[in-house]
Amino acid sequence: MRNAGKSLSVGKRFLLGVISLAGLISCGNNGDARAFNYEGTEKFNAAFYAEAIYLFNRAIEIDPKLSEAYTNRAMAKCALEEYESALEDWKIYLTLEKEIYIIHKSEYEHAKEMVENMKSDPKSFYYRRADKEWNSNKLNEALADFTKVLELDPEDAEVYIKRGSIKETMGDFPGAVEDYEESIRLRPEYEKDIRRLIDRVKEKW
Repeated sequence: MRNAGKSLSVGKRFLLGVISLAGLISCGNNGDARAFNYEGTEKFNAAFYAEAIYLFNRAIEIDPKLSEAYTNRAMAKCALEEYESALEDWKIYLTLEKEIYIIHKSEYEHAKEMVENMKSDPKSFYYRRADKEWNSNKLNEALADFTKVLELDPEDAEVYIKRGSIKETMGDFPGAVEDYEESIRLRPEYEKDIRRLIDRVKEKW
């Protein structure tokens, strides 16, 4: 099935499901693991990446040598931009299969590139990811990544404003005011506009 899969000119997500379905149909002693792996691909295809990772974890717990579960989990982690962890999964996959299956090659190379980018310019990496998470309403993730940005550059007033806005949305009004106040300290020219934000928060508080 794997050799046949290489010649298919279809999307990577479809192929993930095909590979896992073939494994499920031919399941033996590790049938439960393959069932979890297949359920994980269904979640992946529906863009429920965190749920997919949970199911791939279950598959791996049952059968640590189920190679496709590692590469599937790596793909899901890449979708969440967890590139370092994804590379760790591919390293395990490589110990089992010796080479990356062709339909995953570009994602594997992209993950390596993103990890290098993260190491060379971590602030830009976390800032870009935080903005993406914020726009996707993943507030906890965005909050964590903006906090990482501030650990790398505690003088970035605009990040304090963005993090303050997230805290305000999440109902952490004292934390929001603290971040807004810090942005004023760093950039006094922002004070007039930021004071409006602070007044708005205090009305909710």
